[in-house]
Amino acid sequence: MQADIFADEFLCPSDWLRKAYVTHGKRPYEIAAELGLPVVLVSNQMARALLLPPLSPANQGPPNVDHALDDSQKIAVTWDKGPLLVDAGPGTDVWVVADPRQSIYLFRGAEPLNVANFTKVFGGTRHALANNYRSFAPIVRTFERFSSVMRGGRTSGAWTAKRATGGHVSLTVAPTLAAECEAIAENISQLRTKDVPHGDQAILARSGSVDILRLSQGARGGRG
Repeated sequence: MQADIFADEFLCPSDWLRKAYVTHGKRPYEIAAELGLPVVLVSNQMARALLLPPLSPANQGPPNVDHALDDSQKIAVTWDKGPLLVDAGPGTDVWVVADPRQSIYLFRGAEPLNVANFTKVFGGTRHALANNYRSFAPIVRTFERFSSVMRGGRTSGAWTAKRATGGHVSLTVAPTLAAECEAIAENISQLRTKDVPHGDQAILARSGSVDILRLSQGARGGRG
């Protein structure tokens, strides 16, 4: 997500975009056509530009403060070997929160083995979170079923859902991208027959899979 935001800011700076919209009255589709960018990218960046406050100007130049590094800090700066154990002071614990079922930061070099080996390197114990305060119960139950087959069942989990029941959730596993597009198109059609207009439907696609929307539309020969 952070990489996407940085790329959007590079291609379409929010300060410039805010001025183009507020001062000149340009719409996202007009700006996208001028810059040769996807409308989705410009629309998302436009939302951030209008909803988030402008950044204050950065300080010019580094502060006139001399920060000398002690010996331990010099070692840490140049360390390129295994895990580095740093003494954070008496009574200080080292802990980490992670999910072995997710790998969303692989693009930043995150390594799941760092979490798996954490207790071996630093000592201590591992505790599994038992309560889910974020998702509705149907989402929790659906993910429990999905996690039971992840990595041969080695990462299956069970949680107590603390939120209300919520709406209906279904799980569809597609073997190919084309099958995934077909399944999305099928769900769009089913929701439309239940009087859910296209404007009230949303698709959350994987990062970099914007074309999945057009493929889904093509699978049904409609406008989606």
